[in-house]
Amino acid sequence: MIELRQSTAGQEVPLGYFLDSTDGDTEETGLTVANTDIKIWKWGANTLANKNSGGATHISNGIMYCVLDATDSNTLGPMIIFVHVAGALTVRLECSVLTANVWDSKYSSDKLQVDITQCGGSAVAAGAIPNAAADAAGGLPISDTGGLDLDAIATNAARLTAVRAAVLTDWINDGRLDVLLDAIPTTAMRGTDGAALATVCTEGRLAELAAANLPADLDKLTGADGATLATAQANYAPSKAGDEMNLADDAITAGKFDESSAHPVTAAMQKAGSTIVTGTVSHDNTPATTTVFYCDDITEATADHFNGRIIIFTSGPLLNQATDITDYALEAGEGKFTVTALTEAPGDNVTFVIV
Repeated sequence: MIELRQSTAGQEVPLGYFLDSTDGDTEETGLTVANTDIKIWKWGANTLANKNSGGATHISNGIMYCVLDATDSNTLGPMIIFVHVAGALTVRLECSVLTANVWDSKYSSDKLQVDITQCGGSAVAAGAIPNAAADAAGGLPISDTGGLDLDAIATNAARLTAVRAAVLTDWINDGRLDVLLDAIPTTAMRGTDGAALATVCTEGRLAELAAANLPADLDKLTGADGATLATAQANYAPSKAGDEMNLADDAITAGKFDESSAHPVTAAMQKAGSTIVTGTVSHDNTPATTTVFYCDDITEATADHFNGRIIIFTSGPLLNQATDITDYALEAGEGKFTVTALTEAPGDNVTFVIV
């Protein structure tokens, strides 16, 4: 069955096979088919109508086609085309005429229109789509403009609770707590009355805590005994050099430990970052394998220079995979790395770091 678009011109339909009326097998390729030879039955009619204009044209092997105009397809529903010309057996084609928007939703870019008259067995009032259960279950009304009716939600406690729960679940599941924190003003986190440092810590905004914004009543930072921040720092400083850590004034105000800290672990951690080497896999000379790859932006000439260090991939299918370097050499102007076998060969332009 061929589906046609209602009252639309230029719709081609195939007709055939046209077979010889004597043997019922030979394909008729030289027939002349006029519009009056093409009869159309439309849904609900008790007579046949001639095709409005134009006959049929041969394609090949006894197959012909005709072009229907807007008059031919003006009636919705089933439609049958009959063709009988001298020398050939009768040809019959079943069609179905669809409304324009239904045809377009199936064969073009339109969307199928759906009008709701009932939902959950209840009639739908204008401007609202109720939940199938009672309003207490959290049905969300729709405004006349198609969006959520916020006024209706605000006046219904059950709906408001449902919305809050849905939003909270979405933020937790989709990792949107960072958006929530960014939306809360810094002043609200610190408090205008000298909020305790514990409050700021609870809200997770230590990064925004700076010396100029510390609460005036410093006793809240160090306890109820009224000790000042300076006193607290002095009490925490190690009794001798090389103890656990030595907090400097700028370390506290900047929220970090810098090179003024005397503890050797702190200094070692700061300098470790300067020894990290970055690189990019290159296939300019030889394709990579699971154990050997090349890098044209690392050209260290000394053989075995990186032996024993760890490579961590920072992009591509091997992202976050780590392996150890068992051999290094400079080959054809590129650093050649031999490593403990990876799960797959690193692709060209994949980035990595050596730690």
